[in-house]
Amino acid sequence: MPTSKKAMTPKQFDAAVAKLGLSVYASAPALGISLRQAQRYSSGEADVPETIAKLLRAMILLGKVDF
Repeated sequence: MPTSKKAMTPKQFDAAVAKLGLSVYASAPALGISLRQAQRYSSGEADVPETIAKLLRAMILLGKVDF
């Protein structure tokens, strides 16, 4: 049975958000998601989708957050 690799773990999500200088609360509007969904990703209650993981990585590479 193949194992599925997560796009981003909760720990990686929190680290990416922190690297952008944001809190989980402040990351929600920057990512276009609800606060509750950001909390779910942070707690591991929900898997971080590939699209959100890629968006966070792109934001880090650009070195800024504009919203």
